[in-house]
Amino acid sequence: MSIFRKKRCVLREQGFSALEALIVVLVIGIVVVIAVPNVTRNVELRKLDTYVSTLSSKMEEAKSYAIKHNRTAWLRIDPVNRTTQIQTTDDAGNTVNLGAAELVPARLDIAETTAMEFRFDSMGRLATGSGTVTFQMDGSGETKTKAITVGPSGQIRVGEMLTTIDAGY
Repeated sequence: MSIFRKKRCVLREQGFSALEALIVVLVIGIVVVIAVPNVTRNVELRKLDTYVSTLSSKMEEAKSYAIKHNRTAWLRIDPVNRTTQIQTTDDAGNTVNLGAAELVPARLDIAETTAMEFRFDSMGRLATGSGTVTFQMDGSGETKTKAITVGPSGQIRVGEMLTTIDAGY
């Protein structure tokens, strides 16, 4: 009879009990509940980084066009219509759009409330002195902000991401 008892014990040790499997599933569930919001938040922050980088490239494109074609070109940022557009003038002085207007992604806000134009002269300098445009994203009790600054010489700088915590959240 002792042979049978030994065999039974060996069989029991080969698998997981229902309680052990339930504990493993519960731990995995807790990890997912904690991780998913953080992953989603990081994806949203990458959208802000990516858009600001894309927009600074469009500014460089407008500057390069101005130098290459020996005429003023600019990037127009319209917070009301949530669009950005590179523009220049033709020989008659009429405004001409270069390429299609691009939409500002959802959830990103432009801090400025009126349209802005970053005008580059034929030497690549900013025709209006200097300027800054700021983008922000709100969520989870905090606001992330990132700015692009253009200096008088036409140097385009992307600032660091800043975080502001809502006191009432």
